Amino acid sequence: MRSKSYRWYALSLFILLSRQLWRSVWFSTDEESIVSMNERMTLPSMLSLPKETDIYASFPTDPSAMLHTEILSENLAEEVKPHSDSPAFCAALPMGASAASLWTQHQETILQATALLETHLPWMRRLFVTLTPDILEQGLAVLPWLDRLRTTFTPLRRNETLRVAVMGGSVAEGRGCEVLPRAELSQYRNATKVDSRHCTWVHRLQLLADAFDVPIQIFNLATGGTNSFLALPVLEYQLYHSEILKEMGGPHVVVNAYAPNDALYSWSWDTAINNATANYDHSHETWQAASQFVSAAASSCQQQPLIMFVNDYYGNHHDRLLAEDIRHDAVRQVAQESGHMYVSPASALRPFVYGNTRETLFSPPWWTRKQKGKPLERKRDAHFGMPGHIAVTWIVAYSLLRVALEYCEHERHERETMRKTTTSKDKNVTPIMNTPLPLPTPWSTTFVEWQERLQQRKLPVQQCSKNGPCLFAFVANPAGTHRLRGKLANYIASYEVSNTGWHAEDDIRNGWQNKLGLCAHSVGTELVLEFRNITQPVKTISLHSMKSYGPAWENSVAQFNVTIRHSSAIVYDTAFEITGFHNQTTSLTYPYQLELPAGAAKLGTDLEIRMRLVQGSNFKITSLLLCDR
Repeated sequence: MRSKSYRWYALSLFILLSRQLWRSVWFSTDEESIVSMNERMTLPSMLSLPKETDIYASFPTDPSAMLHTEILSENLAEEVKPHSDSPAFCAALPMGASAASLWTQHQETILQATALLETHLPWMRRLFVTLTPDILEQGLAVLPWLDRLRTTFTPLRRNETLRVAVMGGSVAEGRGCEVLPRAELSQYRNATKVDSRHCTWVHRLQLLADAFDVPIQIFNLATGGTNSFLALPVLEYQLYHSEILKEMGGPHVVVNAYAPNDALYSWSWDTAINNATANYDHSHETWQAASQFVSAAASSCQQQPLIMFVNDYYGNHHDRLLAEDIRHDAVRQVAQESGHMYVSPASALRPFVYGNTRETLFSPPWWTRKQKGKPLERKRDAHFGMPGHIAVTWIVAYSLLRVALEYCEHERHERETMRKTTTSKDKNVTPIMNTPLPLPTPWSTTFVEWQERLQQRKLPVQQCSKNGPCLFAFVANPAGTHRLRGKLANYIASYEVSNTGWHAEDDIRNGWQNKLGLCAHSVGTELVLEFRNITQPVKTISLHSMKSYGPAWENSVAQFNVTIRHSSAIVYDTAFEITGFHNQTTSLTYPYQLELPAGAAKLGTDLEIRMRLVQGSNFKITSLLLCDR
């Protein structure tokens, strides 16, 4: 019995020593190796992109282990090829590093990159130590799927520039960003002017990427008064105004920064306050805006980008606090189901905002006194100042750092798994199920309708038309096809048959934002557009009209007539009306889509659109599209 015990003891000691030897080969922890690794893994070098990537560079080694690793590398070189093309930054990221440690380690670089003026650095340092990593962590609501990241990072693996398009409203455009709060930062206010478009969190994110030599080009396509619905044709039909985006097939990443405008109700305040049905309607509307945004990007016949939703809306559109989270919950659900990304700075900073409703660091002033001696009155506004934009910049950047770390760890795990399986008998293990559903689930449909949609997913992807998917298209904002009044007028004039008062206009004199559109200002004003002998079929007619408030827009209604003729005979004729007024204190665009009968507008037919202002004194159209899908 004693000899048997000794044998077990010897065997246990042998196993223990073997495991220790194996650990020393792969994960050497001697002091010299640790020092050299720490010197090598500074953030600038970590995010630089060398021309060639060593897939084993992320595994620290020591001289005593080189022989073993070289032999193993030779044996497995062919097996790891499928996962050896990870982005170069993964080879430089230290194993097991946390976003918090990297963030705090490079505090000064982050501050210098995101400060527009040296005089802002003192209060920005105080802001940095206030927004600790545990607060920044709360901003990442949904991580994207690994497969989507692999597709998105393809340009980085080729040492190319990653193109990012930011689509949003006036907050992302920079309105109010130049403001330094009087209450909290009065001692730092000075006469130096800051351009609002440079002040915005979008521009600061580009500055931060440049500081660390990350090859990313960010296009800020945000326009005041717009929402997710107006972006749909731009995404689906690739109607970007930027020639770079059009020539390169669109962006690799699209940021949805429409939270402040998508969070608005589209009905009267009184109905929305206490009506459970209204709350459900708003939930469905915000879910629909997010899901259609994702679907439009997936429907593109070119680049299908990663969507990153950014929630930079802190309030206070609604009277009930519960209503402020309706859009947040809808977007989170859509992002989770479709495998995209969701960052919510509002969720991370909401404790500061709700903890003191008079703070103005992260939110705009919500209380105002119209006359001296009068009580404070509530002010509905979503445009916060400069500290809020800087906070959004840092939370988005921190979230992207976390995603990069997660992605690289997954890639390393894949390589480790391949090393282990290549020596086993099960070399071709397949998943037990296919990839999850790539599009949001339409909860308003029945199970039968849902099954039909699943069948449609098996249809081949629609190819890009030689002349583009649209016979006629204008989207009047910086994100779309036209952003100048003269060019929009010339484009419309080439299809005009008659016009008694519709003109391309902007109202930059009456407000901060240049809201370009096709406008009418008196009852009876009529515009007729005719497309003769069309050279490509038309299946849908889409338009976006602006709804505004106040006496100038009250009871505004426009009537639209669509007529299709073939050999002078009318084959289709319909009419519909759209209102231009809503009971809200902001101007927003709303979509309308008309699906034509199959084969009605085929090649060689004539299509006429007649628009007439039948009520009110103002109406504005911000987009009109005639497309083949």
